[in-house]
Amino acid sequence: MLGAPTRAEENPGNKDRLFVWDSLGLVVYESHATGKIDEIAFYLQSIADRDFSPRTLAGPLTVGGVKVDASSKLDAVGHEILRQGGKHVLRLAFGVWTLHYGSFDVTLEEIDSPTLQTVTVTMATPPGQ
Repeated sequence: MLGAPTRAEENPGNKDRLFVWDSLGLVVYESHATGKIDEIAFYLQSIADRDFSPRTLAGPLTVGGVKVDASSKLDAVGHEILRQGGKHVLRLAFGVWTLHYGSFDVTLEEIDSPTLQTVTVTMATPPGQ
């Protein structure tokens, strides 16, 4: 559906293999242990110190009913999701908000920027695994 990734990289010292689609601003993390995808990251901005960081996502995403792009301010997005009745939305730390959706979490980050950098979807690990 997405076509072949631009590159695939082993993540030394980590449990994952990375597949990067530069033209989509997308990184997919595959678990070495299970062979399953456990995380998908949409990069709204390239992050220079992450060598696997792709070029930026071209279009906006909708998260919790709120449209986000590289010009979005993280706290404004989080508060708008809450205002619209979003449940299970937490501000974790400086520069990070998370939304819990049962079997997966959506994390919004602005760590190195005054605007939103990444939107990450992480699959929850079932208890006992």
